[in-house]
Amino acid sequence: MIEGTSASRSAQGASPELAPDPAGSLRRIEASLARLEQRLAAAEAQAAAAVGVATDSVDHLVADARARGVDVDARLRLALRLAERLTDPAVATALEAMLAMLPQAPAAVAIAADGVDGVVARLRASGIDVEARARLLGRAMERLTSPEALELLAAVLSRLDAVRGVLESGVLDPATTKVVGTAGQALVRTARERFDDGPGALGVLRALGDGDVRAAVGFTLRFAKHFGRSLKEHGLTLPARAP
Repeated sequence: MIEGTSASRSAQGASPELAPDPAGSLRRIEASLARLEQRLAAAEAQAAAAVGVATDSVDHLVADARARGVDVDARLRLALRLAERLTDPAVATALEAMLAMLPQAPAAVAIAADGVDGVVARLRASGIDVEARARLLGRAMERLTSPEALELLAAVLSRLDAVRGVLESGVLDPATTKVVGTAGQALVRTARERFDDGPGALGVLRALGDGDVRAAVGFTLRFAKHFGRSLKEHGLTLPARAP
C-alpha cells in the first residue's frame, strides 16, 4: 500500500515536466518557416540577378554576331534541325556504332596515311608534281562549287532528257567531233582573213573550180540530204520562215 502511494506521487510529480507545449511548438515552427522564407527570398533574388546577367550576355553575343553579318535566326533554325536529326533513333544508332569504333580509329588512320604516302611517293617517282596537281584540284573544286557552276548544274539536271538525246545522237562520236574541230579551225582562219563583199554568180562559178571549195560544197550537200532524211524519219519539219 505504501509502495503504490509512492508510485502515484512520483507520477504526479513528473507529469508537469512532460506535459506538451503546443504554443511553444507553433512558435518554433513559425520561426523555422520565417527562416526558410528568408532563404528562399535571397535565393530568388540571386537567381533573378544571374538570369539578368546571362540574358545581357546572350543579347550582347547576338548583337555582336548580327553586326558581323551572321543570321542568328537562320543559325538557330539550322541548329534545331540538326538536333532533330541527331536525336533520330536511326541516326543515334549509327552514331553509337561510330563511337564504338573510335578506339580503332588511330590505327586505321595510320594505315590510311601510310597508303597515301606510298601512292604519293610512287607518283613523284614517275615524275608527277603532286603539289601542283593538288593545287589544280583545289582550284577546280572551288570553281565547281561556285554559285554559277551549281546553277548551271541545276539547269543541266533539269534537262536530262535533252542531254541524253544529244549523247545518244552520236554527236560526240570521234568522227563527228573531228569534223566539228576541223570546222572550228576553218572558222578561225576565215575570221582572220580580210575580205570584201561576197562574190557574185560568176565568182561562185569560178570558186567551184577550186577543189577545196568543191569538197566543202559536196560535204554540205551530203549533210543536207542526211538532215532531210532524219527530219522525215522523226516526223519533224523545219520552222517556217517568217514572212
